Amino acid sequence: MRISELSARTGVPVPTIKYYLRERILPPGERTSATQAQYDEAHERRLRLVRALVEVAGLSIERVRRVLAAVDEPSASMTELLHRATDPGAVGSTPRATAFVHALGWEVPEGLGALAELERGLGGLEAAGLDIPRAQLVALADAMDRVAEIEIEGVPTSSSEAAVAYAVLGTELVAPILLSLRRIAHARHTIARFGDEHA
Repeated sequence: MRISELSARTGVPVPTIKYYLRERILPPGERTSATQAQYDEAHERRLRLVRALVEVAGLSIERVRRVLAAVDEPSASMTELLHRATDPGAVGSTPRATAFVHALGWEVPEGLGALAELERGLGGLEAAGLDIPRAQLVALADAMDRVAEIEIEGVPTSSSEAAVAYAVLGTELVAPILLSLRRIAHARHTIARFGDEHA
């Protein structure tokens, strides 16, 4: 198919497709002349994945490039693929976060960017003078562990692209749902503990 048909089939404008081609996150088509190329279903699948990663998940082009490199790495295990696809890539010192995660008995890869995010969160609590008891943090970690277990059980194994799309989009799109459910549950438990002052 020509680039115009690829655009029509995916809903991605031709200039955006050309941008993705220049950025090398969409492989080039098969040249039919100096100014034209043919694209196939593999291009269509890749373009749909790129569009979802950029437009739906809100990933930067650089992060999309890293995710796609993981997808295209033939020797990558499913574990490595999913870590590379879903880890935010944050950096920084993580002594509190690493100690906390190790105390939970969790095995996680070295340099996991999410540890830097956890470190910032724990540092923010400390800076604000908000003392959350360790038992409460452990209970929250246990709840998140169960959420993650449910999510990972749903990862498709039909292809690396399907697994990455599910993991990345699931992580990005389910996060606001989890936050909303948490806030709704807060309202429920507030009423249970303190009563309904609006009644």
